[in-house]
Amino acid sequence: MAEKHVIKISAIISFFKDDEKLIARGEIALESGHLNSNTFDADLSILRGSVHASMRDRQYSVEVSFNSNWNIVETTCTCPRGQLRCHHMAAVMLFGHYNVSVTDKACSWNLKNNSKSTVQNISELYPLKPHTSTPRNLTEDEINLFKTKLKLFNGTVGFSWLLAEEGENKRTKLVIDVETILFNNNYLQSNDKRSFMQHQLQVTDDLILKVVEATVGQI
Repeated sequence: MAEKHVIKISAIISFFKDDEKLIARGEIALESGHLNSNTFDADLSILRGSVHASMRDRQYSVEVSFNSNWNIVETTCTCPRGQLRCHHMAAVMLFGHYNVSVTDKACSWNLKNNSKSTVQNISELYPLKPHTSTPRNLTEDEINLFKTKLKLFNGTVGFSWLLAEEGENKRTKLVIDVETILFNNNYLQSNDKRSFMQHQLQVTDDLILKVVEATVGQI
């Protein structure tokens, strides 16, 4: 914890005055251990950091430049919102506020992710237990006969739909989602991102009808 702060909270608030919620999101990212590393160079008046994206195996690089009065003059982030304002910037700035002091010249921090969660598959979470429902293994003919008898009830038997023959997977994505666009290289390299986004999200009357047909009966 810095004894005398170089990066003032007032400067951070002023920078995010049009979207102060990003400061709160930056605090959450910092407290959740999403900040991976941070470097500070007093001679260049630059603060850099890398931040993990929320619930993603991605990492974004942030750079913050200051003037002689330590007001924020320029910021960049490699995330899709990086040319404007983002909470990754807020997380790096807040870390700098708490850890950079007036006596620091050049320093760096490598932070450990405090998340101890591990990813497990279903078989690990719910391992199979020894169980047999019949005194012997059934033949394929006996299983098919059982399925045929269930069909006589016209689907009124619970979970009978699970026993139905698997059909062809003809599912296609009719409408592109915003997340796909945001991480598309063409979008990231586009000079006019607003126009690119609007063009990609356009839908025709024909497409609307196709979506209606494909989603009939869904709740």
